[in-house]
Amino acid sequence: MCCADERTRIIMSENPLKRIYRKKHFYKVTWTRSEALLKSTPWLKPAEHDFCMVGYYQPTCKEAEAFIGDIMYDRLFDTVCSVKEISREDAMRDFHMENWRSQKVFSGQDSFTHKTSLDNIIQDAEAKAMSSVEHVVQKENAINTER
Repeated sequence: MCCADERTRIIMSENPLKRIYRKKHFYKVTWTRSEALLKSTPWLKPAEHDFCMVGYYQPTCKEAEAFIGDIMYDRLFDTVCSVKEISREDAMRDFHMENWRSQKVFSGQDSFTHKTSLDNIIQDAEAKAMSSVEHVVQKENAINTER
């Protein structure tokens, strides 16, 4: 097993045309909610969620979190707890992978610009909760005005 710096050096030294034909692997990424997130938003329940990502090599938990952070944070999860390689057949059976060929592929060279803090996740969660409450109130008001 080589370290991330060595992987980057190997990938960067490859012929770019050769990189296109590398084999894609499937990884089951398990997300969870941290204790800090659960304490700050008591209406959230502890939960785990599995996600399938495609990559040329197995990412670390931090790399996976950086790569799919937007999706994970939108679903109110903030921690990647495991990354496990699975077969293509398992990925197709257990996940919605009909369009896997058009998915973004983890290569280890991606520039990770998105870094969301716990405060931003909490604010997003509260905003989603408030918007759903406002929606219910608007529906009730519409029903009451019709009567």
